Amino acid sequence: MPPIELEKLIQDLVSVDGSLRIFGYGSLIWKPNFPFKSRTVGYIKGYERRFYQGTTTHRGTPEWPGRVATLIEAKPGTVEENPSNIAITSGCTSPLVWGVAYELRGLADIRSALAHLAEREMILGGYRFDCVQFYPYLGRRAKPEDVAAAAYSVQVYIAEPGNDQYLGSAPLDIQAYQIARAEGFCGRNIEYVKKVAVFMLEEVPNGQDKDRHVFELVRRAEAFLYEEDDLTEEQKALMPVRVLCPHGDHQLREANAKCTCQLADRRYSDEVLRDVIL
Repeated sequence: MPPIELEKLIQDLVSVDGSLRIFGYGSLIWKPNFPFKSRTVGYIKGYERRFYQGTTTHRGTPEWPGRVATLIEAKPGTVEENPSNIAITSGCTSPLVWGVAYELRGLADIRSALAHLAEREMILGGYRFDCVQFYPYLGRRAKPEDVAAAAYSVQVYIAEPGNDQYLGSAPLDIQAYQIARAEGFCGRNIEYVKKVAVFMLEEVPNGQDKDRHVFELVRRAEAFLYEEDDLTEEQKALMPVRVLCPHGDHQLREANAKCTCQLADRRYSDEVLRDVIL
């Protein structure tokens, strides 16, 4: 990022007290790669974590993009479809995304962090900054009013749907297969998704119930790592049926579910797709 643009970003984002708070919900959870004063577990409201952003570098290649996390705004009906995301402990009915808030202080550290993040998220990743309210986890017995009083503003990266690497939604089995087979210079795509799941298990109370989407995605992706002869009957039930042509409709096991060759449409090469199980 050019120095002039970086300085403008600093002016726009840094608080009057000279601090900057950044919310991480993907790889920033375990690998911020910048100095910070504090790290706090908590959540934001009104969004869902989905693996819709493509990656052709860190966790995938141009021939086989991986999928990494972004946020989508919750829409009407989301609560019924994803009851695990309801904020039971805070007394609200909004979907939540759990992650960590980093507090940065000192102009030198903030400048260094934003320069790194601008390259990592905005230039390579296709993300933009948004400002949202962050609710820190205060313990299982915390009262809703105490959580609300402790909330503060954070900056969060959200992938622009129009960016060149955005993959968007697809049936869960297709997302899982893409994740199971993708690998970039930072490692396998499935390890990225599993690290999000590990965070939910180890740092979020009842985490497996608060983001069932990520755990189901891990479960299905892991099923694709084995040959079908090695699968249990339960795992075999997750395997989509084979199609003959990557440009035809995918006939999935889910009743009445179809999608028009999303893999081919999303820059997965015909050569790679020809023998894929979909």
